[in-house]
Amino acid sequence: MWSGPKLVFAKGDGTDPGLAANQDRLTATVWLTRGSSQGLYNVARESAFTHSVSPADTEWATGTTASYQTLNYSDWEAWARGLGKPPATVGVNAVLHLKTDDIYVDIKFLSWSQRPASGDGFSYERSTASPAAASLSFVPGWNLVGNSVEATLTVASLFGDPTKVDSVWKWLPGSSNWAFYAPAQSDAGVAYATSKGYGFLSAVAPGEGFWVKAVAAFSVPLPTGLAVQSSSFKPALSSPATPGGTHALPSGWSLIAVGDSPSAAQFDAAIATVLASAPAAGKVYTNLTTLWAWDATLQKWYFWAPALVNSGGLAAHLTSKGYLDFSTLANSSGGTLPAATGYWVNMP
Repeated sequence: MWSGPKLVFAKGDGTDPGLAANQDRLTATVWLTRGSSQGLYNVARESAFTHSVSPADTEWATGTTASYQTLNYSDWEAWARGLGKPPATVGVNAVLHLKTDDIYVDIKFLSWSQRPASGDGFSYERSTASPAAASLSFVPGWNLVGNSVEATLTVASLFGDPTKVDSVWKWLPGSSNWAFYAPAQSDAGVAYATSKGYGFLSAVAPGEGFWVKAVAAFSVPLPTGLAVQSSSFKPALSSPATPGGTHALPSGWSLIAVGDSPSAAQFDAAIATVLASAPAAGKVYTNLTTLWAWDATLQKWYFWAPALVNSGGLAAHLTSKGYLDFSTLANSSGGTLPAATGYWVNMP
């Protein structure tokens, strides 16, 4: 649920819906705009408005997020017609549900131009993502954690105490190599990293996971920032050419962190591209190959694989390998992926 400060978005009459400035890009999967005819559509997934569908991947209801669970949702056109016509939506409190991202947004239209007299513009105010507050906690030994906020983490400022930290490691997927930092070394590990062909680790970007080898138990706060959204990891496509999310996943292994607390299946659904087929009833998306998390206390891996979920073989695989079920993930609420945790994800 987004409960951050209100944002006003406006598209002027006669402006090009194909330009980013005329699209409200809420997430990687929902970009709202309006063309020269008819109503709103999701330009991230649609080329034009379609009756009873647009904006794709959204549903709408009258009310506020305070009672989002009890509202009656429909497509935008049905919702607007239920109030009369689109101009009648101006001034009405409403909730926009981003279905794939499973985000609920308070929204109120401020204007709606009527054709042909005044054009095709519109404006609204809506809530934004709430700033996320999270802490990184460590036990002696290896800890897999993550930067789950949209703010850069400075390694030396958080991990510069050699009485608490032996070393910090970050995976560099583009080069399939590591970046390294060690506070006890006189140069913080620059010479060692160079000798091993590693990068020197000075910062952890939003959405990145990393390892900390701790000497003692301790905790540090993450920087203040908005929560990293699962949909921001949606991969880019080359054909058809489609932009990926802010933190688009490449093929192969990546070490990541999310801040919106999805389940493993919800994360997999959130990174679906335009080419991904919706799963059959009772099945899950298969956008990723495997997902892993580390339990520093138990010294064991959590494991999830959508193909095994769909074949019914996940439980047996967990037992045979001694892996932990993501539904029992530490610091989790009902099997969700908690913030400040690092995750290995393998993409096809």
